[in-house]
Amino acid sequence: MRKVIIALVLLGSFSAVQAQGHQAMKKMKAQRQMLSELAPEERATLKTKKMSLALDLTAKQQRGVQALNEEEARWKQEMMETRKEARESSETRSSAEERYKRQNQVLDQQIAYQQQLRELLDEDQYLRWKKIRARSVEGKRSMLRKGRSR
Repeated sequence: MRKVIIALVLLGSFSAVQAQGHQAMKKMKAQRQMLSELAPEERATLKTKKMSLALDLTAKQQRGVQALNEEEARWKQEMMETRKEARESSETRSSAEERYKRQNQVLDQQIAYQQQLRELLDEDQYLRWKKIRARSVEGKRSMLRKGRSR
């Protein structure tokens, strides 16, 4: 009898954990949908304000980061539209060479963004930004792993 109760408790807790993961995925999807409906400038403004709160940016730094975030948001919008057009025009999956080229562009953009941001921020702010970004990236990866395991 005791073993049956333990098994039921374990099964119930496993179901609860899965439900929480599912809700988190829904929340992420809703947030992504909301952001995709905003103009690139609006997304850049929100990102800049969040960075300003987290990193205690000066007014001069805010203006620089705003310009940098607007440039990045426009680039991301262009990439998203290009991918969408390619997906709609082609029924086959993109080739390995195309995926490599696209991933290379994304990494080049991220490197450029990081270098420009490093010029705008002081050392302490930059290290805090790196820590926040690493935590965010790991959280997203974790959510994706949980979503795929179902």
